[in-house]
Amino acid sequence: YIYSRLETIRQKHVLASLWPSEEKIAHLVSLSGNLFIWAATALKFVEAAFDPPKRLDTLLETPFKENNLYQLYTLALESNGKWNEPEFEDSATLILATIALSKLPLTDNMIDSILGFADGSTAKVLKCFGAVIQWTPGQIVQTLHASFREFLLHSASKKNPWFFEIAEANKTLTLGCLTLLQKCLRFNIYNFPDSHLLNLEVPRLAESPLPVGLIYASRFWGSHLADTEYDDKIVELLRDFLMNQFLFWLEIVSVQQVVSFAGKALQFAQKYLNGKHQELELFLQDAQKFVSVFSPVISQSAPHIYISALPLTPKDSLVRKYFLSLFPQLLHYTVPNSWGKLEKVLWGHTGWVNCVAFSPDGHWIVSGSKDKTLQIWEASSGFPIGAPLQGHHSTVNCAV
Repeated sequence: YIYSRLETIRQKHVLASLWPSEEKIAHLVSLSGNLFIWAATALKFVEAAFDPPKRLDTLLETPFKENNLYQLYTLALESNGKWNEPEFEDSATLILATIALSKLPLTDNMIDSILGFADGSTAKVLKCFGAVIQWTPGQIVQTLHASFREFLLHSASKKNPWFFEIAEANKTLTLGCLTLLQKCLRFNIYNFPDSHLLNLEVPRLAESPLPVGLIYASRFWGSHLADTEYDDKIVELLRDFLMNQFLFWLEIVSVQQVVSFAGKALQFAQKYLNGKHQELELFLQDAQKFVSVFSPVISQSAPHIYISALPLTPKDSLVRKYFLSLFPQLLHYTVPNSWGKLEKVLWGHTGWVNCVAFSPDGHWIVSGSKDKTLQIWEASSGFPIGAPLQGHHSTVNCAV
C-alpha cells in the first residue's frame, strides 16, 4: 500500500523517478507499526503538501512514539492549519468540534447553516485538513477513522489551538439548532397540495428541498440540549420555538418519520429546565401528551396534525390554547376538559395480552400474548420495535 500511494504522489507532483529512497520507505513502514490507518493518514498528509518531499522528510524526522496515531493527527493539524490567524482558529475549532459532536455526519453546507457561518466558510477550513478528513464540496464530511473523532474529544492539552470545551461546543450546537428552527420553520413547509392527503400519497415528499440543516436541527436539537449546561439564552430560544412553532416542527417530524425523536426531545427539554420555568414546563408536559396520544396521526399525515389532532385536544390543553385560534377554519368538536388516563391502544398482537413490563429506564415496553409472541414497543410513541418475537410453543404469561 505504501509503495503504491507514494508512486501515485510521485506521478501527481512530477517528482524524480527515484523519490523516495528505499531507506525512507522502510523508515515510513517502520513508523506505521503495521497500523493501516497510520500509514493512510501519513500518506494523505504528504500528498496534501505543496512540497511532498519536504513534507515526507518532516514526517520522518518527527520523534514518534510507537504507533502514536494521536501524535500524527497533531502534526497534520499543526502543519496544515492557519493557526496564526484568529479568524481561522475560531472557525476551525468550531468546525472540528461540530464534526466530533454531531449526531450524524454533516455536509459542509449543513455545518455552515448550523453554526451561522457564511456560505463556503466550512469548505475553506476543510480544504486544509485533507490528511485527516475525507470530504468533497456539498457531500458528507467524514473522518478517515473513528480515532480522529476520539482524538478531538479527548485532546488533553489545552495548548493545542483547536482545543474546545465539550460543554461549550454543545451549547453552540444547541443554540445553532434552535436558531435555525426559529428562523426557518413555517406552516405547511412541505407545500402539501391538499390538506387531506397522507404523507405516502405525495410522491418524493421526504426529498422536498428544505433550508440546509433544518432536518438535522429538527431531529437532534433535543439530543444536543441534553448535553448542554443550563443557559438563559437557550431557554428563551426554546420558549419562542415551542410556543410559536411547535406544530410546524411536527410537520418535519411527520414527513421524516422521526416521531419517537420528538417525544424524547420534549423529555430532554423538560429535564433541562429542571423546575425553573413553570409555564414552559407545563407546556412541555402537554406537548408530550399531544405527541404521545396523536403519534399515529402525526406519523401518517403532516396536514392532519392540524385538521385531526389539534381540534381534538382537550379544552385545558396548552397546545390547544396556543395554536387552535390560529386556524379558525377548523371543525369544532365536543372534547373533554382534560387528557384522559388512556393515551393510546397498542395494536399488534393477535391474541390476549397476558403480561406487560417496562424497561428500567422507561423507554421500552415488552408484552407477552396468548398468540405465543413477545412484542417490544417504544413507550414514548407506542410504535412496535420490529416484528413480534416468535419461538414460544405456548402462551407467554410472564415478562420481566
